[in-house]
Amino acid sequence: MKIAQNAGKRPESGGFSLVSAADIVPERLEWLWPGYLPQGKLTILAGRKGSGKTALSIRMAATVSTGGLWPDGSRAPRGRVIVMSKEDDLADTIVPRLRAAGADLDQVRLVKGCFDPAEGMAELEALILAAGGAALLVLDPIVTVCRGDSHKATEVRRALQPVVDLASRLRCCVLGISHFAKATQGRDPGERVIGSQAFSAVARAVLVASRGQDDRRILTRADCNLGPSGAGWGFTVEPTPVPGYPELQGVIAVRWGERLAGDAASILAECEAQCEGGTDQGASRVADTFLREELADGPLGAAGIKQRAEEAGISAATLRRARERLGVTVGKSAMAGGWIWGLPKVAAATEGAQPNTEGAHPNTEDAHQNSWTPSEVREHLRDEEEW
Repeated sequence: MKIAQNAGKRPESGGFSLVSAADIVPERLEWLWPGYLPQGKLTILAGRKGSGKTALSIRMAATVSTGGLWPDGSRAPRGRVIVMSKEDDLADTIVPRLRAAGADLDQVRLVKGCFDPAEGMAELEALILAAGGAALLVLDPIVTVCRGDSHKATEVRRALQPVVDLASRLRCCVLGISHFAKATQGRDPGERVIGSQAFSAVARAVLVASRGQDDRRILTRADCNLGPSGAGWGFTVEPTPVPGYPELQGVIAVRWGERLAGDAASILAECEAQCEGGTDQGASRVADTFLREELADGPLGAAGIKQRAEEAGISAATLRRARERLGVTVGKSAMAGGWIWGLPKVAAATEGAQPNTEGAHPNTEDAHQNSWTPSEVREHLRDEEEW
């Protein structure tokens, strides 16, 4: 933050003062990765176990160290990277992964020894300044900065403040790695970060990662106070040769994939729906209950059901799977009418009768579409273009 020369700077005993807003010189917000990694701010990267969080952070570190390209084609400003890892060995994991990701190792500094982030942020800042500054600082995991209860908002905010101050003073992006709390499927992605919600509230950007079927993984923006949320990128984590070290086998690196569209909740739910061969039980139960209650009194228009599902926080992908799971029958109210859904038992009870649907109109030419049977469902599903 720059202050005009004529600004009053009388120090106060508490270490703070009041300045006129007119004396603050406006500055442009800078990004390491536009929309994802703001400079001078704290960003959280969270995800479930095995989602590739550390591999992603290493890929980001490598990109910054070389001034390489992000998956959207933008170029990272080349700068020094500091990596603090409490969960992986430097020699057999972090450095091989950096090499596999193509990092400029002369631009990377690793925190080695008995470093306590909860007490040592001032010392770390001094070391970073002595090294010439840094563009990116990776703290893996971010929870290590909390000496107190990481589930108490007041204690988390107090613990994170030195990190926020360091980021601001050094104009450095701090990337804190975290996990998802257990049994949080179906909840708002930003609320799934383990510990107090203060982690997400203090961070200016919250990125989330997850792993789906066939090792497909996603990165999306759960929340960003400085830009748009949602959207993101697919990626895979693949064994990659380490240049100059043919004996190192199985070292993984991130390979970017397709661009993702939509809100973070939908992207995350679709990816997790078949994770590890199972389903997102929390979101599935909610969607199943929603559909049963919606269709309990008879068939209804699909458009209205989808709208109400969206308002209830149920993604289109989750709703589609619930429809298939419950055997919901699909038909049309008329040749040019909208799609209508019904539970199998309701459809059987009303066979031969015109359903009471939203916007439905009788049409004798299409009477066969108003009396659904399970054998006809797949035919209608093939024709339905709304999905």
